[in-house]
Amino acid sequence: AIRGRGAYLDRHPIHVSGVSLLEESAMSVYGRKFDPGRVQEIGRKIRRWRLLGASALELCYVGCGRIDGFIDVRGTLRVTDAAAGMLVCEEAGGTVSDLEGNALVFPDEVFAGRSLVATNSVLHNKVIEYLR
Repeated sequence: AIRGRGAYLDRHPIHVSGVSLLEESAMSVYGRKFDPGRVQEIGRKIRRWRLLGASALELCYVGCGRIDGFIDVRGTLRVTDAAAGMLVCEEAGGTVSDLEGNALVFPDEVFAGRSLVATNSVLHNKVIEYLR
């Protein structure tokens, strides 16, 4: 992926999924131990949980439509773990934000963590509403 030029896999353009209903979505959701109420609320709405264990990979999977969203409420996600995957996801038509729906900004300190939501643009506001 190159900013402003799209995202590709094996020279073919990739795109986020077209799923529009949470009930039909598959998402990676992290933070059950950190914020069980918030995570379980969204977990009851989605069709399937997938936990791959690699944030950059999960963001890329959102970008190519293999999963419909990636949610991490732990506040531990570092820029070094997310930046490349965020670029792929956004260039493929995805939306990446903080838990309030605002642009995700990482501090200069690389060890400081953040929470994020990454989905296709149709699901994004629905996920944010459930997380509030």
